[in-house]
Amino acid sequence: MTKVDTSESVYHTAGAGPCPQPDGQPCEEGTEPGPEVVVVGKNPPPAAEVGTPIIIGGGTPTPPTFKVSGRTWCQPAKSGFDEAMSKLYEGSATARQVIDQAHSNNAAFNLIRIDTADGGKQDLFDTQNNTVSWDPFSYPSWDENGVTKSVPAILALAHEICHAASPGSPEMDIIEKANKIATEYNGYFGTKFEAGRTTHGDGKYTNTDSIASTTFSISRGDQSCG
Repeated sequence: MTKVDTSESVYHTAGAGPCPQPDGQPCEEGTEPGPEVVVVGKNPPPAAEVGTPIIIGGGTPTPPTFKVSGRTWCQPAKSGFDEAMSKLYEGSATARQVIDQAHSNNAAFNLIRIDTADGGKQDLFDTQNNTVSWDPFSYPSWDENGVTKSVPAILALAHEICHAASPGSPEMDIIEKANKIATEYNGYFGTKFEAGRTTHGDGKYTNTDSIASTTFSISRGDQSCG
């Protein structure tokens, strides 16, 4: 039987000198010990600068890979999708859960241009095809008690992923979960996007294209992109 050392030792982090040292032993003269770190076992954590967290198994979480169709030939659209998925996965624990569940459900994604022949009139989740259709360059707005509210395209994507994670769930349950994602996203990235939606309604979409170059052109209906 292998004996496992489960004793706890307390160490300090510090920015210089031979720190960390076991508790009670001084760091190099002129440095102050940082926060205590309790470690199971006898090996001390690596030295770190004051204020720098020690990340065990850390790094930015990476979303799973999905099947993506539609306007993948348009590089800004495909890059917009990849960036949105990465930011949602990084910035919201709830988004990570629904993205992982959508992946378990074998959901797919279709990049569209709203108000074009192949785009339809809105972002949506198609239950028959198990596919989220999303326009990376349009954002929805809606009327709520006489006030026009909106969310950016990335949070419109989050809403549709909630549908893909829980097909058949009531719309208000989806809105509530999407609000939670928005709240967590705002807290993580310091944004102030709408996070208190209380109605669904028929939204309208506003195009946000700002790319106009000889390499990429993704104006509405323009098939020359990429």
